[in-house]
This record gives sequence, C-alpha cells and structure tokens, in this order.
Amino acid sequence: MMLIFGLMLLLLQTAACLEFNCSFDQSDPCYTALGHKLNLLMLRDASEYDLKIQKRINNNTADDPVCRVKNDRMKECDLYNNRPEVTVINGILIINRVIRADSGNYRLTLESSDGSETSRDLQVIVEAPVGSVEVSIICSSSGGMRVFCSSEGDHLLYSWTLNGDPLMDGNSSIDLDEGTDGDISCSVKNHVNHAQKTIRLKPCPGLDRFCRFDQSDPCYAALGHKLNLMMVQDDIKYDLMLMKIINNTADDPVCRVKNGKMRMSQCDLYNNRPEVTVINGTVIINRVIRTDSGNYRLTLFHSDGSETSRDLQVIVEAPIGSVEVSIICSSSGVMRVFCSSEGDHLLYNWTLNGDPLMDGNSSIDLDEGTDGDISCSVKNHVSHAQKTIRLKPCPGLDRFCRFDQSDPCYTALGHKLNLMMVLDASKYDLKIQKRIINTADGPVCRVKNDRMRMSECDLYNSRTEVTVINGTVIINRVIRADSGNYRLTLESSDGSETSRDLQVIVEAPIGSVEVSIICSSSGVIRVFCSSEGDHLLHSWTLNGDPLMDGNSSIDLDERIDGDISCSVKNHVSHAQKTIRLKPCPGLNRFCRFDQSDPCYALLGHKLNLMMVLDASEYDLKIQKRIINTADGPVCRVKNGRMRMSQCDLYNNRPEVTFINGTLIINRVIREDSGNYRLTLDRSDGSETSRDLQVIVEAPIGSVEVSIICSYSGGMRVFCSSEGDQLLYSWTLNGDPLMDGNSSIDLDEGTDGDISCTVKNHVSHAQKTIRLKPCPGLDRFCRFDQSDPCYAALGHKLNLMMVLDASNMT
Repeated sequence: MMLIFGLMLLLLQTAACLEFNCSFDQSDPCYTALGHKLNLLMLRDASEYDLKIQKRINNNTADDPVCRVKNDRMKECDLYNNRPEVTVINGILIINRVIRADSGNYRLTLESSDGSETSRDLQVIVEAPVGSVEVSIICSSSGGMRVFCSSEGDHLLYSWTLNGDPLMDGNSSIDLDEGTDGDISCSVKNHVNHAQKTIRLKPCPGLDRFCRFDQSDPCYAALGHKLNLMMVQDDIKYDLMLMKIINNTADDPVCRVKNGKMRMSQCDLYNNRPEVTVINGTVIINRVIRTDSGNYRLTLFHSDGSETSRDLQVIVEAPIGSVEVSIICSSSGVMRVFCSSEGDHLLYNWTLNGDPLMDGNSSIDLDEGTDGDISCSVKNHVSHAQKTIRLKPCPGLDRFCRFDQSDPCYTALGHKLNLMMVLDASKYDLKIQKRIINTADGPVCRVKNDRMRMSECDLYNSRTEVTVINGTVIINRVIRADSGNYRLTLESSDGSETSRDLQVIVEAPIGSVEVSIICSSSGVIRVFCSSEGDHLLHSWTLNGDPLMDGNSSIDLDERIDGDISCSVKNHVSHAQKTIRLKPCPGLNRFCRFDQSDPCYALLGHKLNLMMVLDASEYDLKIQKRIINTADGPVCRVKNGRMRMSQCDLYNNRPEVTFINGTLIINRVIREDSGNYRLTLDRSDGSETSRDLQVIVEAPIGSVEVSIICSYSGGMRVFCSSEGDQLLYSWTLNGDPLMDGNSSIDLDEGTDGDISCTVKNHVSHAQKTIRLKPCPGLDRFCRFDQSDPCYAALGHKLNLMMVLDASNMT
C-alpha cells in the first residue's frame, strides 16, 4: 500500500510568498525559506495511524520535544507549543511561517493499530531567502575596475556574466579591466530562491590630466595621479622659467629648463622630486601632491633677448573614492537617503528609477513608501563615481496586538499601538487592569458600549491620545509607562466573567546606524556599530557574506577590503549601514630632512629618513645635536655607504642601513628621538646643512572603557590605552562631548553608546560601549536567605521578615 508520497521538492515562488513541499520519505535534506510556508507530508491517510514527530536534539531521548497526531489532529504537542500557525491537514504538517528554530533533525514514528511501529528521519534546513541584489562599481587608481555584489540571505552563491558570457569567478566581487564596457549581471542564489541584478558598465575615466599654459580655464589635477603640463611644443627654441607665484617676488620657487632639460641646480620648485620630468616641452608630474596647487607663470626667453609669459592656475583635487548610500526610516514618515564619498569639492545628483530628482545635496528625503532603484552620482573636476541601491518601503512602526495572543506584545516607543480586546465590544462590559505586584490595586479602565468610562479609567487618565474603537484600545503615542502586564476581564450579560492576560513591552525603535573603523598596531582592523534603540541585536556581512559575530564590534584582518554592513534590529524596527573598508595603512613612517615639521616615528616600527635623492654627489654627515654642541654622535656616509668606523651614532645597530640616499631604521628605539643636523659636503668644498627634529612615540594599544556609578548620583566613564602623548575625545550617541580628558562625568541616568577615541601623532584607536542607567542602591534582603545581607551606607534597605505578618504573634 502506498502510504508515503515520493519526493516533492517544488518551489512555488509568487510575489506573496515562497512555499516549499517536502516529505518524510525523501533522502535529501528539506530546504525551506525563513518566514515562508512549509508543507511537510507525513502520509496520505493520517487516520490509519497514531503519529509522533520528534525533534532529535539529545539523540532521541525522552526529553526531546514531540508532537502527537491522532485522527489528523495535533495533541500533546510541546514541539509546536503556542504556535497557531502550525496545523495538520490530510496528513500534511503545515507551518505557515517558518522560524529559525524549525531547523533540525526530525523523526516521524507511525504506530499501527496492531502495535507495530515504523520510523523515518528527515533533516530540515531553514535558510533566509535571497533579498534584492545590489551591484556597485569602483574604479581604482591602479587601473582596475572592481564590481561588488551584495544581497541579504543565507549561504549565498554568486555567479557573473558579462554581455551574457559567464565569467570565471564565483565570489561576491570581481576585478575587470578599467576599459571594460557592456552589461554585467550578478546572480545570487541559495537552496530556496535566487535573484539577479544587471547594470551597465562604462569604461573607467582615466585620472591622468592634460593641461596647457595657453588655456584660460584653471588646470584641475588629481591628487596622487599624473599631470601632463604642456609649456611649449618645441622647447629647444627657448630657455624656459617656470615660477610658482607665492609672494610675486624673486624669492618665489622657480625651475629653469634649457635644451629641453631641467637644470636641477636651478630648480628649487621641484627639488628632490624625481617623479617630475620635462619631455618635449611638457612638465610631467607622475604623482601630484597637494602643494602642486597654486598660480604658475611660464616665461619664455627668446634668442633675441625678448620675453613672453603665460599664467596658469593649477588646482589639485582628491579624486572620488567609493560611494556609500544608506537609508534611515524616521518616525515622522520620511525616508532619508544619505550619500557619502571621499574626495574634494564633491557634487551630488540623484536619480530614482532613472528619473532625475531635484536635489543636489548629500542627502535626500523621500516618502516612506517609495520603492525602486535610487542612484547617487558624485563628481568633482577630476573624477566621478556612482552607487545604486534598491529601496524598499519603510516598515510601519504601528503595532497590532490581541489579548488572545500567547506571545508578548512588543510596541514602539512614541508610535501607535492597536490593542484588540474583542471583536464586538457591545456584548460585554470590559475592564482592563494593569497588574502591579499581581494585586487588585493596579489602575483600571472600564469600557461599556464601546466607550471608555473616563470616571472609571485611572489607567489612561488625562491621556487624550488613548481611545477605544470597535473593541480595540488605540494608543496613538506609546510611552514607557505602557509597559507591563495587563488583564482584560469580559463581563457577560448573564453575570459570568472570563479574563485574558497580556504582557506589553515598549521598546525604543532603532535610530540611525553608525559604523566606524579603528586600525590597531597589532595588525587588526576593528569595526564598531552603534545605534539608538532598546535591546539591540547586531549582525554583520562582508561583501554580502554573513560574518560569525553578533556583537556591536567585530575584528578583521587589517588587509581586508570590500563593503561591510552592520544590521541592527529589535522587536519593533531595524536599520542598516554599509561602509567601504580599505586596508589599514602601515605603521612605517617616511620623513625628509627638508621638511619643516617634526618627524614622528613609531616605537618598534620602521622609519625611512630621506637625506638626498643622489647620495653619490655628496659626502654626508648626520649628527645628533646634544645641547647644540659639536660633541654629539655622528654618522658619515660616502659613496652611498655608511662608514661604520665613523658612525658612533648607530654603532652596533645592524637594523640601521643606508639605501639610495635614505637612512632606514628598521626598528626605532627611544634613543632615536632628538635633533639632527644633516651636512652635505660638495666636491667643490662647499657645505649646506638641514635640521630635523625626530620624535619617537609608542603607538596606541587597545582602548579600554569602564564605568563607575558613584553614590553621589553620578556616572564616571574612564578611558585608557597604551601609548605616548595620548589625546582623548568622546562622543555620546554620535554627538561630541565637551571634554578631552581620560575620564568624563555624566548623569547617572544617561543611556546610549559612548565612544572614546585615543590618538597621538602616529596612530589612533577607538572603543564604543553601551551605557545603561546606574542601578539604584536600594537593597532587598530576606530572613530566609543563607547569604549575608549587604546594605549601602546612607541608602535604603528593605528587609522582608514574612509574607503575612498578620498570622504571627
């Protein structure tokens, strides 16, 4: 007799839900979608058997939860206790809304009328379905294009196509040549569904810039990139002088060009910058720096002694970095979308589903029901970038609860609660009582003929925002005091009474989510996530892949690159923030003897100290100036090598070397601090000298934040870290606090996220913790306790002797 259906693994995907069908006789696992429907076939005719479904947690012991089915009805069912969405119909177990806890190994036992038993096992795996897919593009300065794909869901698998052709990469990001053009598609799937997003690629704009001295517009150059600055087409015909106009005097820096070559002895404008050359009448700066900005004058000296000059303004801008777009749903019914990027002089524009929006700021407000694709484009004079994300309508924060539900009623602070008492309030006299210490003294509100009797409603006294309509209590603005345990009593016309209990829990909804990054000296990048709201739960993804950490911070390897997202939720709302990670900068330091600022170096790390570009042209002497005398230790360099017999400055320190005009200290020590003089001895006997102050600082270690609640009613927060010359700054819920010390005093009732940032000249770090109001110092003890009773001096002690003192003499 055919009792069991064959394997039915049919995915019915509709706009409303995902529905899955499994059977207990299948050999493969049963995959089902979180929050959607599962039909689990046990057998065709459940009336022929007594059935038992057991979730095998402790290897089939009597303690494992079970559900018994007799005559096609569930009974003795602690497995699905208090879950009205689970039913049995015609031998099929139907779960209308799958939860995480439904994952597991199950055994179905069939008990026949003759007492025989058969059993079958099935593994159920719950996966969050794939959400909307987001695809974004970054053009890197190294000449590559990186495309990122992200989505919500569990166990995501990625595949890519370019113009319909598969690409050989299954990760959440893929690198392409910067000139690639066409349609790129990212497909994301897991065992329960799939989704896809296609966007149009455009070749990355080159960041090399070309300017001419005969142009009238300013010359915009990209920081860190190449600038080709054409002076003349044939530089052999002229002697050229390029001057940066600072004070418009003879002291302004110049660079002279003769016979198509820079005369380095007459080029203080680009002194010690080997990346600057002249080729065919064009100044080529292979790596533009900030100080290249300015007003320049080019003077052409003709062979007949005449001169002509041309002026040009050069403006250096940092190019656009990755673009980040995030969304906040506010309690006022507005969806605010934020756009951010690195770079100078940013200009923003927005499109929604391809249509331009009339706002050019870094944020834009939309109606909370807006749906579609929103794009933020960021540009300046040297580059541009764009990010597109999928909008979803903001979830409403109005809440609906019923007095006949078994779960607590969660409601959002400051929002609306609809609390259904009965369908037809005209049939009953109703009484709602807030149960305080489970006595009859709690405040009540009586309802008759669907109206609150205000003379008998001390529960909602003087609260005009509370009404009753069609058997439902409507609180238009929930307050903290609405939390509690309530009892609804229904008094029928025949004098009988029934009652129902409900726990109401008020939670502050999630506010905006902030994500910050700290690079530590130990090779770790720590990412912090903070938000306002109660009972926050955090989850993280990196390039769309879930990370195994649910705390408000997460540690990653310092070399990690990509998009990291922090999602924060509680029972009433959720929010998310995504930022772009970049590898942490190394702690190696680079200084030059021609710099005016001190050189800060990290204790225990590497220092590269550039003396000259070409050490072969000079005999060099470095002297540490102690009390500004000639007695300080020295080190002489000749023909590009340290003369160890004349180097008491770095005697017996093999970690100190000299390469290509640069002194390299591979492991800085405290004694490397000091004032140094570099003397350059030329072959003609002339000397020049340059001074530099080197300051060694220990880098910041891990930051620790601790709290002390004092009996005087204050909360003191302390911040500590290893390192030298520490500077402290504080924020509370993202807002700066006006105190720069290592401790700060707050009111004892302060709540939220407090962050302490510690920095010095060589590194920085941060720690964020969650503040909670200080607990009161009132104490409660009982005479039947075995431990001592500790009480706080000057505070209150409640010492319980008996529950009912009236029975004692």
